[in-house]
Amino acid sequence: MKTTKTTNGLKSMKKIDKQMAALSKMIDEGFTFAAAVQLFSMKRTEYEKKLVKLAQKQSVEGELEVDDNAFTSRAEGEPGGYVMAWLWVPLDEDED
Repeated sequence: MKTTKTTNGLKSMKKIDKQMAALSKMIDEGFTFAAAVQLFSMKRTEYEKKLVKLAQKQSVEGELEVDDNAFTSRAEGEPGGYVMAWLWVPLDEDED
């Protein structure tokens, strides 16, 4: 039984390695993070869409903003989840 788990784990790692190589090639060819966000947002559930809308109501323009196509991460067994947001960080010209 242990051998099967190890073999499955190795197969999973090989699959991930192949996927990472394919993604790296896509990035080299111009695929962007923005395109990935857009692609993933097209497959969201109604629950995830609701999380985004609720997060947008809590956002503060110019400080903490939530895009319509933000990534989400649903909490297992808990009502709610995490929503990707943009945090504005001012930088003094003297700070590098």
